[in-house]
Amino acid sequence: MELLYNYQIAPGCCHRCRTTKSGKIIDLRREDPDKVLRQAVYLCEDCTTAAYMLLNPPLVLVDRQVLADKDGEITALANEITRLMDEAAAMDARLVRAIASQGADA
Repeated sequence: MELLYNYQIAPGCCHRCRTTKSGKIIDLRREDPDKVLRQAVYLCEDCTTAAYMLLNPPLVLVDRQVLADKDGEITALANEITRLMDEAAAMDARLVRAIASQGADA
């Protein structure tokens, strides 16, 4: 198998849906070892994705940019949690000092 971005030779279309639009295309590189013969069997990105979903339906494909955006959101939220925990620890330290100073005054 090989990833292409244009149909290279005839038939010049997806084996399954017959689309001729360019994009990510899988060339299955069907070769007959008994003969000097190579047949072009292409699958477009949509048909390849559909076949994958048949094999593994519970998995959901997520666009890489969406995944990167979500990763950025998770990092930002984790940083905010760390900041809030540090702020809470500082407040606790101030309370302990205040209580200790009141105990010393009594």
